[in-house]
Amino acid sequence: MKAENNFLQMFNNNKGKQRLAIMQLVGDGLLVCGLVLVLSFPHLLELSGVQDVIMRLMGIFVLACGFAINYLAKKIKYELTV
Repeated sequence: MKAENNFLQMFNNNKGKQRLAIMQLVGDGLLVCGLVLVLSFPHLLELSGVQDVIMRLMGIFVLACGFAINYLAKKIKYELTV
């Protein structure tokens, strides 16, 4: 509980709010990159079957990272407003 409070205090000042905004931008950027990797990149490069699967799996991983970062940023933002 104390560790969670310390973690939230890091984001409770102006510098912390800037960090939170940067976290959200990074998460959004990862979402866009993941979508590009999943949807268009394999198609444009005309990859073979195995390479296509690997590229799409990498895209799914990047998408998952983007979702996780955005979720964490929104959770922190919610905790600060409560």
